[in-house]
Amino acid sequence: YVVVGIFKDNDAWGIEALEMALQERNISYEVRPTSSLLTDNLSQFDLIITPGSDQTFSNVFSAGDLISAYVDGGGKAIISLCTEGDEGAFGSQMQVSYEGSQSDTILDESHPIMLGIENPMTGTDASHTMLSGFDASWTVLSQTQQGNASSIYKDRYFI
Repeated sequence: YVVVGIFKDNDAWGIEALEMALQERNISYEVRPTSSLLTDNLSQFDLIITPGSDQTFSNVFSAGDLISAYVDGGGKAIISLCTEGDEGAFGSQMQVSYEGSQSDTILDESHPIMLGIENPMTGTDASHTMLSGFDASWTVLSQTQQGNASSIYKDRYFI
């Protein structure tokens, strides 16, 4: 029995995409506000997700170290840090800045999260995010046109 925690303050672009995908797969989930990342016992979830949106709220940034501790304890996390909203530190893990890129290159096309994704990924702001200051334990999965990291992963953790 798997339980997913979805932490969001609104629906990404007005669509409950994650909820629909989990329902189709009969996976249990709970939706909580992002402020709950700072107070909830995250270990009650097998996976936590903060969905991509046109903005990321400061609670997600503030919870960076709590989310990392949850993953270090065996949890799994998929964290979107779209930065048309907040910029700054994601806990003590890294810096997050806005950087619009019309085309992002996938560096590891064999990674399961990238299977079936066109490379390069294109669109009006294919990504909004530049990640920097992360340590060598992270692997860059995709990069912006300017060559900066737009998604990274390690173990059970995807940003």
